[in-house]
Amino acid sequence: PGETPEACAVRETKEETGYATASLEKLGVVALAPGYSSEQLHLFYAKLAQAGEICFDHDEHVQTVRVTEAQIDKMITNNEIRDAKTVAAWHLWKARKNEPGT
Repeated sequence: PGETPEACAVRETKEETGYATASLEKLGVVALAPGYSSEQLHLFYAKLAQAGEICFDHDEHVQTVRVTEAQIDKMITNNEIRDAKTVAAWHLWKARKNEPGT
């Protein structure tokens, strides 16, 4: 409570990947379950700075893996990545990346 979406993105990036955020770009906001909930998820693209220590919450089981764009596309196509938030963020990032002047 009281934390901006941007501050949360910077904090979560550091905690879950160990990387500091060099810059942050908002990709969009998605509704998680419209008609059922008013919860919204703010999606960002972070350029990373130096690596540091990962600080998972005690109940988190996260594995950070570096992959290429082609690998992510293949993983989504093959249903290896099925999480709606991740798929939405990926497609918003690709659309933004392909805009003229970016």
